[in-house]
Amino acid sequence: MKRMQVWMLAALSAVIVLGSCKKTSSPNNENEHEAITTVNMVFKQNGNTVFTYVFDDPDGDGGNPPARKDVIALGTNQTYDVELTLLNKTKNPVSDVTPAIRNQATAHELFYLFSGINLMAQKIDADANGFPIGLRTRWITTTAGNGTMRLKLMHKPFVKGANDSPDKGHSDIDISFDVRVN
Repeated sequence: MKRMQVWMLAALSAVIVLGSCKKTSSPNNENEHEAITTVNMVFKQNGNTVFTYVFDDPDGDGGNPPARKDVIALGTNQTYDVELTLLNKTKNPVSDVTPAIRNQATAHELFYLFSGINLMAQKIDADANGFPIGLRTRWITTTAGNGTMRLKLMHKPFVKGANDSPDKGHSDIDISFDVRVN
């Protein structure tokens, strides 16, 4: 009987101690995710902005369809430097998620998956391990055509490598743009 009382007292103490611990938020916590509702892509040539294309779904995934989903229109035989900005418009004020992705770059990678079009995106930024990130890319067009670009931000803590598949990890965003090269 005494052993049972000691065991119950120990169990009750553990519940009280563990129940009183509060999880603190940390900007480096790989398990915390902020919504990404908006993607801005700024296309530059010779350092000058020539195009800005936007995907905007201000209420987030699910719910209403995107409020804005631009068609990416580019010229043939051109090279563009592209920089992405990722926003969370479910917060007031709007939160720029890009610095958090950059700070946790060893656990994130963006993929640009083209279909039906002859277009290439080279990732020109890298994380602390030298692995690609994809917030900054160089797009190279050749021939005219129409197709799509699927943009995936993959979250892959502790498993990111140099030549990962776009399906490794889990997606923080997965959206598509129509693309035209004329």
